[in-house]
Amino acid sequence: VKAVRDALVKLPPNYMKSLANKDCSIQEAIANNSSGKSLAWATQDKYFTMFRQFLLWMADEGYIEKAPGPGVKIAGPGKSASERRKPYSQSQLKAIFSSPLYTGHESGAKRWKPGTQVVRDGKFWVPVIALFTGMRMGEIVQLQPSDLKREDGVWFFDLAEGEGKTFKTKSSLRRIPIHSQLLRMGILGLGESAEGKDRLFSDIEKGSDGYFSHNFSKFWGRYARNAGFGAPSTSFHSFRHNFVDALRAVALPQYVNEALLGHAAITVHGSYGSTSGLKQLRKGVD
Repeated sequence: VKAVRDALVKLPPNYMKSLANKDCSIQEAIANNSSGKSLAWATQDKYFTMFRQFLLWMADEGYIEKAPGPGVKIAGPGKSASERRKPYSQSQLKAIFSSPLYTGHESGAKRWKPGTQVVRDGKFWVPVIALFTGMRMGEIVQLQPSDLKREDGVWFFDLAEGEGKTFKTKSSLRRIPIHSQLLRMGILGLGESAEGKDRLFSDIEKGSDGYFSHNFSKFWGRYARNAGFGAPSTSFHSFRHNFVDALRAVALPQYVNEALLGHAAITVHGSYGSTSGLKQLRKGVD
């Protein structure tokens, strides 16, 4: 575990993407890294987290007794409060949902220019879902039509493992009741129209890094700048911060917040999957 951590710290930038490194081992890439530059801390942490998840899976499957090195971490500089991503302000939220993406745009390629079209595809739905569920971008763009489910009168997003899906941690597997506003907007009709397809938002294609969030992240960054609501302290992830603030504002029990956000110490997909659990979670979402 320490060896993997130390290698990630020393790898040159873009090692995973550069064609020049195609036939170059990690050890060779580190030895040839004369510039002294390394992967961004966030990238190091992402790959290390993936590695740790593999070890946890091995322990769960009985290949090893337990995951080694639980306290080994990527040392990072940390961020000050001013550097952390912040929730969208009320004025930003108003700007987002009164922008051409929702009120009418020129064309599918020029969503920021006012016009008469309103295309209800992934670009339309993903921000709205983020606002009302607190889901991460990567979790939303990989949703499948079968992930919209109903149990005892409660419609919910079933964030479960499946082919082509990736999750940050095991606790990210969870069930999130669908907010009444999303139901009024016709989210269930979207699921019906996408039936038979691999994903709910097939218009969002996989990026060069193998993740569906890659292209949408680029789109959202450009749209934020062109539509005039972008700011250095906010990003798409700000929707998740807005959701957290909303949960705190109504003083919900901590375990409810953790179940909705996927922050629980154990997999909440099973723990909160009962009928009573879903109803309690729906009350929190509402």
